[in-house]
Amino acid sequence: MALTRRSMMGAALGLPFAAELAGRPAFAQSRPGHLRYALATWPPNLQPWVSVGVAAGTVKMLVHRRLTSFDAKGDLKPELATSWQRLPDGAWEFKLRPGVVFHDGSPFTAADVRWTIEQIAGERSTAFMRAQFQNVVAIETPDPLTIRFRTKEPVATFPLLFANYNMPIGKAGSDPMNPVGCGPFRISAQERGTSIDLVRFDRHYAPGIPRLASIRLAVYQDENLRVAALQAGDIDMCEFVPWQSMGTVEADPRLTLDTQYGPFMDVLFNGTRPPFNDPRVRRAVAHAVRREEIVKAAFFGRGKVLEGMPIVEGTPWWDAELSRGHAYNPQR
Repeated sequence: MALTRRSMMGAALGLPFAAELAGRPAFAQSRPGHLRYALATWPPNLQPWVSVGVAAGTVKMLVHRRLTSFDAKGDLKPELATSWQRLPDGAWEFKLRPGVVFHDGSPFTAADVRWTIEQIAGERSTAFMRAQFQNVVAIETPDPLTIRFRTKEPVATFPLLFANYNMPIGKAGSDPMNPVGCGPFRISAQERGTSIDLVRFDRHYAPGIPRLASIRLAVYQDENLRVAALQAGDIDMCEFVPWQSMGTVEADPRLTLDTQYGPFMDVLFNGTRPPFNDPRVRRAVAHAVRREEIVKAAFFGRGKVLEGMPIVEGTPWWDAELSRGHAYNPQR
């Protein structure tokens, strides 16, 4: 079943910079230019290439930048790379953005990209994308703003790999556990388990970005306390609004709830053991589930049934018939 994303929430007075963080909604603030944002948990670490959850990902996307990223429609767009192409000999070539500097003032070049990929693909690496870059056999840097990747076999989706939020580019030679970034914000202070303070990086390459002067990321692990803090005005935005609180938020004229269909819940079978090694049994279970009842009971009606593969309607890969391949059908 597809679920509405328990997303960002805050007092709605329409600020122009809110989209820099949340993507869509606008929220009021106690001080113009300063945002107080509630995380659901303390990031286990801020290692840029290791996937340790949404909270750490939020920090990484503010402090670092990637070669490519996605726009609001989900289409691939340039970030630290301005363009890319597959050369006739099969290599992927990226042209890099000029004038980018890291937080320590050093220039961003192809050497930094190469160093980053070497860290990710290294023998002892625990990077989330390590397996994908095992396919790279050679990295060439013909000039400071050009980098080429040669792979063992063709990879049509190669530019998409760099858009993953676990793929930030760090400064070559910096601490691999905490490399220097070139994002719109830099970390100014941390109080372990409690908060992370970010301040604007004034030499960020994008004109007028960031519009915020600072962000305080405060941790509210109790979901009810997060909502209470927002209602009391102690924070301006929060992530992961509890299912049971969404109606209350929507009814409050001071607040805006932003949701989007995206995440999904599913049941996985161990197909190596009876009875689920028989595809007929797996199919029977799929047709026996009343998904509407689960949406109502577990998610307060905030979702819609998913009766096939989690492919979004309106994309080139969606198929109307296959989308109902696991519909409730007791006879089957």
